[in-house]
Amino acid sequence: MMQITSRKFRDVKIENFNLTSEFNIAIEQAEKKYRLLINRKYNKHRKKLFSDVVNFIKTDKIGIGDLCYMPSPTADINIFISQKEYTSKDFYTKLEILDSAITPNYLLWFLDQKPVKEYILCYGVGAIFTYIPKEVFYKIEIALPKRNKNPKINEIILHANDSVFRILLDQYYQQYLDNFKKGNFMTSAILAGAIAETFLHNYLLEVGLSEQLLNQKTLGAIIGLAEAYLVDREILDFPLVHFKDVQKLRNSAVHPALAKGKIEREEEFESKDFDCFNNIIKYFGL
Repeated sequence: MMQITSRKFRDVKIENFNLTSEFNIAIEQAEKKYRLLINRKYNKHRKKLFSDVVNFIKTDKIGIGDLCYMPSPTADINIFISQKEYTSKDFYTKLEILDSAITPNYLLWFLDQKPVKEYILCYGVGAIFTYIPKEVFYKIEIALPKRNKNPKINEIILHANDSVFRILLDQYYQQYLDNFKKGNFMTSAILAGAIAETFLHNYLLEVGLSEQLLNQKTLGAIIGLAEAYLVDREILDFPLVHFKDVQKLRNSAVHPALAKGKIEREEEFESKDFDCFNNIIKYFGL
């Protein structure tokens, strides 16, 4: 008998939610483990939604004792109680706790439990840094402590290698390589465009652009936003030109009129056409 997995519509609406079967099966398994934890271990605890007890705040200053959410260059996510002050023209993210029953240490301890971490990381995305939409955290139920509980934990790390999205991205790249080796350059061009769009979309999230601004944007529009972002910043090695070349390559494969014109001119896709994509992979890594 075929196994059927269903997803709630509110889950599908989450930014970057993926509808492929591999992703949804992994989500289903992680969610079951998380629900077992909540319903068994904490069945006699009062529970509140994360969104009711914690708020994400963008700020250019972090003070001692603030609870911070910060991606690291190793592609992990650090959530920690700050031991020093930070100031930057770029925005930091901190977690403001709204319920006095929960302390920063307790929140870290709760999120550090394996079923909770694995469920959250199912939605992790990121080309350089891992990024998890705040809507994912807002889905989590927090079990309130029965008595004053303040465990001595000051930091947790969400490891990016647990991210299902990263596994899927590797699968897409493997499909690209398989098609490229077989000379299926038209299919390779389409996959290269999809991967490049994912890289650039996540890069802009990581540097602070809002999800709403990026929502429903295609590769061309995202390239435009990236170009605007880079105007006043000395990031001289960013492969913006290569992104534009990949867009042209993808369009020539996916748009019937362009593909027809290419055939009429007896132009063929060649391996050298993918040098632009290779430069993007070299810059971001995969």
